[in-house]
Amino acid sequence: MHTAKKTLIAASAALALAGFGAAPAMAAPAPSASVQVDQTQQVRDLILSQTNQQRAAAGLPALLPSASLDAFAQDCTQQQADARSMFHCAPPADFGLAWAENVAYGYSPEQVVAGWMDSPGHRANILNPRYTHLGVGYAVDADGRTHFTQNFQLPR
Repeated sequence: MHTAKKTLIAASAALALAGFGAAPAMAAPAPSASVQVDQTQQVRDLILSQTNQQRAAAGLPALLPSASLDAFAQDCTQQQADARSMFHCAPPADFGLAWAENVAYGYSPEQVVAGWMDSPGHRANILNPRYTHLGVGYAVDADGRTHFTQNFQLPR
C-alpha cells in the first residue's frame, strides 16, 4: 500500500470527527507566478469535476464552486505544504450550517479523488447530500510532494 494512501486512510478517523461541524542536486527554475496560478486552477477544476462525477454516479446533485471556500482551502493547503505535513484546518465560526474537510498528500491530481473515494470517511464527505458547495486547494511543497484540500459546505 502506498505511503500516501496509508496516511490518507489513517486520517479518516480524524476526518470523521472533523467532518461534523530525495531532492535533485539541481532544481529546475521555479515557474512564474501566472503559471503556478493557472496550474492550481486547472487542478481545482479537475478535482471539482471528478468529485461531481462521483456524486452524479450516486444520484446526487453537483457541488457548486465557491470562491470563499477555494480561498480557505488554498490557504490551508499552502500551510500544509509550507509545514511539509498534513493536517486539518478549523473553519471560521460563520462557515455555514454544515462543513467538512478532506485532506491528502502525495497523490497526483488525477488520482486524489479516487484515493478519497477508497476511504470510507472521505467518501462519506464527497457523497454527503447535505453539502452544496466545494472549495479546493492544491500546493506542492519544497520536496515536490503534492498537497490537497477539499472543503465542503452547506451555507446559511
